[in-house]
Amino acid sequence: MNDTFVGIPRRFLTTDEPGIGGHLKVRPEDFLVEEIPLYEPCGSGEHVYLFIEKIERPTLNVIRDIARSLRVNVGAIGYAGMKDKVAVTRQLLSIHLPEGDPHRIAEEINVSGVRILWSERHRNKLRVGHLRGNRFSIRIREVNITDVTRVGRILTRLERSGVPNFIGEQRFGYHQTNHEIGRLYLMRDWQRVCDLMLGPTAFAGDHAAESRAAYAAGDFDTAVKTWPSSGSTETRVLASLAAGRTPQQAIHDVNEASLRFFITAFQSAIFNGLLAQRIDSGRFEQLIEGDIVGRTDDSHNLFRIGPDELVDESVIERFANLELSATGPLWGSEMRRAEGAVDDAELAALHATGISLDHFDESAVDVRGTRRSLRLAVRACEVSAGSDDHGPYIRVDFELPRGGFATTVLDEVMKSPQRDHPWGS
Repeated sequence: MNDTFVGIPRRFLTTDEPGIGGHLKVRPEDFLVEEIPLYEPCGSGEHVYLFIEKIERPTLNVIRDIARSLRVNVGAIGYAGMKDKVAVTRQLLSIHLPEGDPHRIAEEINVSGVRILWSERHRNKLRVGHLRGNRFSIRIREVNITDVTRVGRILTRLERSGVPNFIGEQRFGYHQTNHEIGRLYLMRDWQRVCDLMLGPTAFAGDHAAESRAAYAAGDFDTAVKTWPSSGSTETRVLASLAAGRTPQQAIHDVNEASLRFFITAFQSAIFNGLLAQRIDSGRFEQLIEGDIVGRTDDSHNLFRIGPDELVDESVIERFANLELSATGPLWGSEMRRAEGAVDDAELAALHATGISLDHFDESAVDVRGTRRSLRLAVRACEVSAGSDDHGPYIRVDFELPRGGFATTVLDEVMKSPQRDHPWGS
């Protein structure tokens, strides 16, 4: 195969409706996302729940600063999901603090770019996935506001058909190469992992260009000293190389969570490619014998579609109502396999990357795999147009279940040839 493969192919359901173009995140305030909690805190317990609002701050950096402010270990803080950097985002955090009034604890927090909206106690730590979904309110700038009616038609269509559950650009990194790094990691090609992660790129806006040139010249000391502070993973690998460790040793000096993220990007690229194939075949809104099906908002309680299920009125109705969706693979050693032609296509997509199931078994990072809905229900859609001191805009509001990316909806609306997303992580 080629040295790289596409992370997120461009496919649209609403091909008969032209996009409106435009630009996102001209200002952080143009992009508002708010978590919809899975449950409400009960008012007692060892954990303090904080509902925070942050502006232009990465989630993990905020957690680090809150931990420092309260003099607790970072591991004492739980979160349900990561949120965009270049945006106004509201999300729930939990902090293991058995003693103290939660409101006074909230008042002790003094972190730049963060407001505490409310605080309460609860019994358990928040875990990734402990949210029902996210509510978005997004202003698209540099558009013709008369296109607002077209946006309304697009959203109405998506509410009926569901949205393709593509995994967004954020997963693939600033250079859109995380998935290829993950593939090379599974292939145990340590040198090429380092080269792709640290070497020169053709990206014009690369803030690490000087460091990458130093790496290519073998000057690891200069590379590590000049690498931007945001690149903690890259800095760790460079420091290990500068200390004389091998590429394999340097890569495994990185924490497992970072390595897992690259593998997750690899899994995501295969999923996105299969979802694009499903749309191309005209069967996005159909079930196929051999499909593994589950709820659109849950990856558990999966079942297989056989001949009987294809004509089962209950299954047909639940699928039509967007309660159920066919799923695609996030490959791993314990992932539930589809059957028949569906399984053949999924396995072929994996093998086309040069990876087999044996690679997951041999990985130092535990990769069990799971399945992900091919479509999502988009709810509570609203659209409006207006103008402010920064110019005209079209605003779209909608809700997505957990795991959904706003880009799936925005792509259908905008259809920009080269949409510029400053997706901070």
